Amino acid sequence: MRGRRALALAVGASLAVAGSALAASGPTGSKQAIAIARAQSRAYDKVPVEVYSQTGFIDMTDQEGKSSYFSFNWGQPKLPAGWVWASEHATVVLAKGRVVWWRDDLTPPACTGAGICHQVPVEILSEHSGAYYAFGSAASHTCFGTLRGTQPVRIGARWDQVGGHFSAPVFAAGVVKLTYTFPWSKGKSARETDTISSSTHLLRSTRIVIPGGHTIKSSELHPRKAPRAPTVNLCSG
Repeated sequence: MRGRRALALAVGASLAVAGSALAASGPTGSKQAIAIARAQSRAYDKVPVEVYSQTGFIDMTDQEGKSSYFSFNWGQPKLPAGWVWASEHATVVLAKGRVVWWRDDLTPPACTGAGICHQVPVEILSEHSGAYYAFGSAASHTCFGTLRGTQPVRIGARWDQVGGHFSAPVFAAGVVKLTYTFPWSKGKSARETDTISSSTHLLRSTRIVIPGGHTIKSSELHPRKAPRAPTVNLCSG
């Protein structure tokens, strides 16, 4: 189970992101599946970094200019009016399985209508000193503004935790698939299927169906070396 989903997350809004969480219960169900999930969690103790691409998890609205703003939610079943789903390309650096820092490039669909574009790429960053955002991407961005409130990824938390109710594992060539349900919002559950490498015990891909039928998809890679932590150049004023 991915660390940012080990708890059921709620709405983030504006630059002060509000969240709520339900404590993840201990694992139940298939003993074989639980043993595999625990092996996966232990494998992350030796992983320096995970890079993942994801769709359907974060939605956003923003504008850059004289009146700039940026707002985002995560884990929502549908879009608010005027918002769009972001394509994410993220890096999470780990130490003994816990999050050291996390960076996520949010890329909205290209603007198609006339007038001011309200769909500008944004980079968000969480590290020990706080959480920040900048218009652009990790490759090229503006100065950073401060984000307040709860973020989708918590610094110091375990990235991979075991919880939920597990079905029997499904084995295929080089991989095993684990499917389980876990609390997502009050009184409701999500259903996640993880595709895990049989050799490394690490995630290759994830598919989650949350209450309301909305689907979140991601694919994961694990480089051998973590990148250097980003430099936070705060905007003046």
